Amino acid sequence: VVGPSGIGKSSVVRAGLLPRLRGGGVPGSDRWFVATMTPGSDPFEELGTALLRVATTAPANLFAQLTEDTRGIARVVKALVPEDSTSELLIVIDQFEELFTLAGGADAARFLEALQHAVTDSRCPLRVVLTVRADFWDRPLRHGAFARLIDDSTVNVTALAPDELERAIVEPATTAGAAFEPGLVSELVADVADEPGALPMLQYALTELYERRISGVMMRSAYEAMGGITGALASRAEELYVGFSEDEQSSTRRIFGRLVTPGEGVEDTRRRALVAEVSRSDADSAVLDRFGDARLLSFDHDPASREPTVEVAHEALIREWPRLRSWLDEDRDALREHRRLSAAAVSWRAAADDESELFRGGRLETAEALLSVDELTGDEAAFLQASIDRRGAEEAAEVARVRRLRRSAIVTGVVAVVALVAGAIALTQWDRADDKTAEAQAANDDLEQTNQELVATGEEL
Repeated sequence: VVGPSGIGKSSVVRAGLLPRLRGGGVPGSDRWFVATMTPGSDPFEELGTALLRVATTAPANLFAQLTEDTRGIARVVKALVPEDSTSELLIVIDQFEELFTLAGGADAARFLEALQHAVTDSRCPLRVVLTVRADFWDRPLRHGAFARLIDDSTVNVTALAPDELERAIVEPATTAGAAFEPGLVSELVADVADEPGALPMLQYALTELYERRISGVMMRSAYEAMGGITGALASRAEELYVGFSEDEQSSTRRIFGRLVTPGEGVEDTRRRALVAEVSRSDADSAVLDRFGDARLLSFDHDPASREPTVEVAHEALIREWPRLRSWLDEDRDALREHRRLSAAAVSWRAAADDESELFRGGRLETAEALLSVDELTGDEAAFLQASIDRRGAEEAAEVARVRRLRRSAIVTGVVAVVALVAGAIALTQWDRADDKTAEAQAANDDLEQTNQELVATGEEL
């Protein structure tokens, strides 16, 4: 199920498709098991947790089986749904783009391969529904077998028509016993019609209007005070920020930086983080509490560790809050580097602190220049420090090596000088010996000449 951010993909599936299936909209679908998940940073872990929620009898070592090989997902599904059963398993993977923004590239590829194998196994009673943002639609298409699988299975979600928007506004309010001041619904529809990602903003605005209703009636004056559809999220966030202390304002900037993944060629996306990662002071806790109370942050638990998590409740807030947009633009390079450092620290810990996982060279220099150690988690700071220590050890080893080479060169130079001096002396002595030999030879030649002359004289006499 593909569409732009905020177009209503999740609503179509969760509030439209699933109720129809539970009602038997597809023959036998009222007997299906339904598991829902988001990929997160560990898609296999998230899938295992989702399956445990619907399993009547959980297979032994479920998580290990899922990741054992390409057949892991199929193997676990077959164990969950007996062969003699008339039921099937439907897995709904919402926000499928998280597979590419939060999970590592290798994990994403392994998950796609295992999922593709499971849904094409004729003996595996599995059906899958994915929701994915349109600006990430090219990512799964880069994986050949998976791309061919979804090519004929795509459903595009388009914006609601004005009459559909009006029904989406009025009918839930009527069910809740609320009414609108005359003309307000038409104003809401007009304000939403041409806005990208409008449904989350509409949802927030309607919730705020409902809480500010007077005698059961939602008023135009309240709507104007909120700043309308586009201003509701941003004005509420700004109102909270302005009311914070200086420490709380600094915490707000750091926390939201942790909760956004900067886009590279696509829009920025929200990021789910452990509360322990973003909350380390009273100021941090106050920010989380206030934004949570205002429904601008949402809280859950990590499926594996059960530790509390936090994320931006409405991705539209990332687009619509000018102050946050300014922070992200100013900190973009540092945020991207932090995401790389964070992922590397996880890999380093998973590899039992293997030194081969550490940063080196230009990558380490970039991380040092952009990241402040006091804003890092314990593992991130330990990873960065280990990288720095490794560099220091390598530099010290290089200095020692250069010193050894220098000493060796000096010794070699001294030996060469001694050899040259000895050679020069030997050459001098050799030259002197040659001179003596030449002198002796000359004297001998003179004596021989004299003898010959004496012989000649004697003969004459």
